[in-house]
Amino acid sequence: MNSESILFIAQSGPCPPRDGKRQRTYALLQALSARYQVDFLIIDHQSDFLIAQEQFPSNFVRFLHFTSETGIWEKIKHKIGFVFPHSLKLNQYIQRLCSQTDYAFVFSRYIQPVSQIPKNQNIVADIDDDFEEIFKTRISNAKSWSRKLRLWQIFQLNKLVYNQLLARIALPIVVKIEPKITTAFLLPNLPFQLILKGEYLFKPCSAKTLLYVGKLTYSPNSQGLIWFLIEVWPQLIQQIADIKLILISIENPQSLKLLDLIKSDSQIELKINVDNLEEYYEHAGLVIAPVFEGGGSNIKIAEALWQGRPVITTEFGVSGYEEFKNNSFLKVGNNEIFWTNEIVEILFDRERLVKSQRLSFEASRAKYSFKVWRDDLLNMVSKNW
Repeated sequence: MNSESILFIAQSGPCPPRDGKRQRTYALLQALSARYQVDFLIIDHQSDFLIAQEQFPSNFVRFLHFTSETGIWEKIKHKIGFVFPHSLKLNQYIQRLCSQTDYAFVFSRYIQPVSQIPKNQNIVADIDDDFEEIFKTRISNAKSWSRKLRLWQIFQLNKLVYNQLLARIALPIVVKIEPKITTAFLLPNLPFQLILKGEYLFKPCSAKTLLYVGKLTYSPNSQGLIWFLIEVWPQLIQQIADIKLILISIENPQSLKLLDLIKSDSQIELKINVDNLEEYYEHAGLVIAPVFEGGGSNIKIAEALWQGRPVITTEFGVSGYEEFKNNSFLKVGNNEIFWTNEIVEILFDRERLVKSQRLSFEASRAKYSFKVWRDDLLNMVSKNW
């Protein structure tokens, strides 16, 4: 029986672990519950609470749920652009939990819940997406000056609060090196969904099929894919007549522009919420990850490498995977000419393609271990408390 208890706070649940956010949450919970009794508090999202109780049975985890206020003032603040909301009732509820149980520390998934945690608590926060990086990339990639101005206003409105919340965190955790957060503990993303399923045999594939995996309701994903379909895809079709593109998302895209681009091309196939992701990797030769903004690191790159599939991505997308940058299985560039040439060259050279697939398979196994990842996390928190 685990003797120490911790409080884990998140704005969504860990199940089902299909998108990158839930995969990391699931892995963090699995790691922490190996040593601690965990009270996992889900803010809002009652459906997540119900699913977690069903899909994460554990004697060491108790799921809790709280619905925050959604009054007029909260709606006004959201419309103005405040991204770090504070709920007095939620703060009081968390205070009662902390009074009832002597938690070793409070673990916050992302930084937003930190504002709700009583100030006398030891706080560990998995920051994951750095607020400043998110908004600076959004501003630089915005298409209009009005959009740039609005994003700049939101950034300025919340920057001070973000820095104040950072200062409250005893142990910040990041997925890649963040120069601004010098005291952070680096805990990179792994291909969690696949690595926890056990060993996987290498399966080469020389098919002229590209694979994209990502949540297409997330704007950086949909915008990056729109860029690819407009700037790169038409050139690929001209040079590789039988090329195919498979898109996998857990939800249908919300962008009408993206949907139109997909539906207008018979060589593009969209799959939603697939049961067997490995099967789609097995039948693809190459994975694409066109992403130009956001925060954290792209977990789908680690996932592709684990499946033994080379990846082509952007200078932003390679964040967190720099040690593999521009070798035979992880190509990086922001230019549509570069993307077109790299894809054409690798798909036409079967020997090179299969060799790069095997190298990605072997490199990922040398790099990624859930046991090492879990032990690193537990050892770090043990040093502090």
